[in-house]
This record gives sequence, structure tokens and C-alpha cells, in this order.
Amino acid sequence: MRTIECPKPPEQKSYEADTIYRVLSKDDPIFYRERTDRNEGFIALSDQQMIRKKVIGVAGCGGMGGLLSETLVRLGIGEIHLADLELFDISNINRQLCSTSLSIGKPKLPETAERLNIVSPDVCLELYHEGITKNNASYFLRNCLFGLDEMEFWALGSKIAFHEAARKLGITVFTVPVVGHGFYIFKFTPGGMTIEEVLGMDYEEAMMLQIKMQTRTATLKEVRRAMNAMLRLVTPEGIPEYCKDTTKRSTTQRVLERLEMYNTASIIATTPPMASGALSSVLLFHIMQESEFEMNYVLTPEMPGYQMFDAARWIAKTHVGKWW
Repeated sequence: MRTIECPKPPEQKSYEADTIYRVLSKDDPIFYRERTDRNEGFIALSDQQMIRKKVIGVAGCGGMGGLLSETLVRLGIGEIHLADLELFDISNINRQLCSTSLSIGKPKLPETAERLNIVSPDVCLELYHEGITKNNASYFLRNCLFGLDEMEFWALGSKIAFHEAARKLGITVFTVPVVGHGFYIFKFTPGGMTIEEVLGMDYEEAMMLQIKMQTRTATLKEVRRAMNAMLRLVTPEGIPEYCKDTTKRSTTQRVLERLEMYNTASIIATTPPMASGALSSVLLFHIMQESEFEMNYVLTPEMPGYQMFDAARWIAKTHVGKWW
């Protein structure tokens, strides 16, 4: 793969195969100091400069990835790697940062990169328009402090490739699935439980299922295999039931029917902004462990532990230990 350096995100028609685009930052210390000024008080000036040196890889520019990347830019992270190969469709408008009536049918990555560059051009962006693959995952994650797995629900093989590469590089991966009116935060450390253990499959099987799900060629048995594996990962406590009378068509029934019949996950518009804000804070808490000051933050336990929040029930908790 070759890398092309450019002063701003290229137009979508300019992207070439096997090419990484590195959008160079406009170094302006005065502008950076002023745009992060409101962080001061909760973040010391010395810590803000430490934050600026961090690199974070965001795999996926959808409901969570787009929001996360913009929040990290505004926080002051100095370099962000982005990967996505999908196009915006109408159903994305309810939750995805750059999804509008004007972006339908356009690639998610260029639209997201352009927005981030407009927000603040002093952030370096590295763009992987072919998504995460077995061949580029290690390159994507190089120099990253954290990797964020925000790839779409059925990308089982790409997820495993991403996590495998992170383990080899000694990089921690965070992933935040949104479920109903709540979300979970998972932290996969290099020496901890693997995503393969949670999904119950290896890369070869996962990639086979991913291709079949994305091309709509999977048998009902394969759909259920992929669905159950992902539900084990994203819903440790099961699909939340918000209907009082479950003798009628329950929340759980409707969600499972959509997944099985239409291969689409149910996502409420209000949840991704809440979840992306929470994960961005968690990333900051972990970064601040390098602060010269001793910080009083509660950190996310490593897998198989997790943190969760459900706004409908106003429940927040930390769980430690295997859940399946």
C-alpha cells in the first residue's frame, strides 16, 4: 500500500485502490491553545499538550464512529485514523453525523474527513477508504494509543482482523454498542479476553459469515449464527424490554425480527450521541493516567468486564466477570 500526503481531504472521486491518504495538520499553536481553552480547569495546560500528541484509530464512520471522531477532534487529540468503505443511505439520517439529505449515496469516509477538517484543520487525519482488512489493520493501528471498533453490526471478520492486529501491536481496543436507550463500554486489552472468545468463532468463519450477510446470500442458519454471536457481544444483559405488556409484540420480538428478516439493527436517534460522549470521556480518563497529577477517575474494567448505562431505567453500573 502507498501513502499520499495531502493538505486537505481529497474529493471522493480522487481515491485510488491500495492507497492511504494522510491529511497533514496545519500547525498553529496559538489557534490550538485558544480552541481548547475551555478544557482548562478540568484539564491542565501540560495535560492538554500531552493529549495533543495522542493518536487514536476509529474504525467505522457510522452512528458511533463519526460522532466519536468529531468529539476527539474537539477534545484536542492530535491525529485520528479513519476507516470506512460504506455509502450513506436514507436510514442513516436518524443518527449518523454526516448523514443528510445531500449525502445519500456518498461514501462516509470523505464526508466525515471533510467535516473534521472544517471543524479544526490542526488535526492530522489518516484515511482508509477500503475499510479495515487483514492486510491493512496493522498499518491502520500503528502509533495509535487506542483503537475504536465501531464497524457495522455484521462486520464480524473485519472486527476480528482489527482486534488481532491490535493484540500484536500491544494496543487496547474499545467498542461501544448501543442497545435501546442505553449502551455498553468494552475494553479489550492485549493480554485479556479476545473478541474471538466472545463471538465463539475464528477469523475464517467470521469473514465467511460477514461476506454472506453483506451480500444477502446467507442461509437462515447462517443468519442466526452471525446474529447470536454478535448479540452475545453487544447485549450482555439481553435486549432491554421496554414494553409493560409483553403478551403483545414485545421490544425483544421486534428487534430480533428486524435482525433476522431484514438484517438491520434497531438504533434510536438519541442513543449514539450519549454513548459517544461517554466513550470519549472514558478515553480521556485513560489518557489522563499519564498526567503529572493524580486523577480520581473510575476506569473501565478489561473484558470480560464492562460498564453500562440505560437512560430509560436510569441505571449505570460496572460489571466484572464473564456474562455468558
